[in-house]
Amino acid sequence: RSSDLDGRLAYLEEISDNDPGPIKVITIQEGLPVSSLLLVNDQLWCGSGSCVIVLNVQTFEEQGCFKTDYDPKKAVSRMMLGKHGVWTAARGSTEIKLWHIETFKQIVFFDSSSVLYQGLDTEPAKARSSRSLPRNTSQSGSNNPCRVTSLLVTDESVWIGTGGGHLIVLEVKDKIGGCSLQVRALHKLSEDGVRCMVHSRLPKDPVILTCPQRGLINLWRPEEDEEDATKTVWKSITVQCIENAEGLDIFKTNTTTTTTTTVWGEKYWE
Repeated sequence: RSSDLDGRLAYLEEISDNDPGPIKVITIQEGLPVSSLLLVNDQLWCGSGSCVIVLNVQTFEEQGCFKTDYDPKKAVSRMMLGKHGVWTAARGSTEIKLWHIETFKQIVFFDSSSVLYQGLDTEPAKARSSRSLPRNTSQSGSNNPCRVTSLLVTDESVWIGTGGGHLIVLEVKDKIGGCSLQVRALHKLSEDGVRCMVHSRLPKDPVILTCPQRGLINLWRPEEDEEDATKTVWKSITVQCIENAEGLDIFKTNTTTTTTTTVWGEKYWE
């Protein structure tokens, strides 16, 4: 399936090696581009403007429609399926929101600016003032350093990359009627926006990759805390991607590395 700038969705049926079949096109929202797609069980979630239109994947009949924001300019840029529902982020927005996959009701939301401007309650004042946090709260859209530029969802956590190069890690906790969010870590990765995050699905060796700027990759691996076995420590190694003589990108693994830790179960700051 692919989306179009005029609000149409193109798809193929009964694809074979020799004959891909004819391309079929349906209109999601006329005049508004389809900015994101997500497959949820037998549903196709289509982000168009600030709305999400839910279609049946077999018949393409509409099963639901809801607004993620009253401002149509805040187009749905990212959707990710998690244990508790579907997480959405909007272009230029500092918020992420969680939606129920059956009722399409909002369960919880989080505003990254609340952490970046205020810091955590348990963080020492000296450490807070030493961080390169954005100062101008009036900035909006693509100029806002608190805007969400990347999103990654695991079973128990949500990782948020911002336009100012920060990484926010939230722990998702179950509670009656939904879930709650608790900030577990705030890291400054670069001066540029965190554009991409990828999570490996290997159960024996889970890895999260964050790309804070061109040529740099942070590789995060979980380890058991030596002092408390009930906690998990995520350690990060920075890998530099450089060009060799032939102009090909290679990963230089013997460069200087930095290690950052995130401890689940308590707020921890280095």
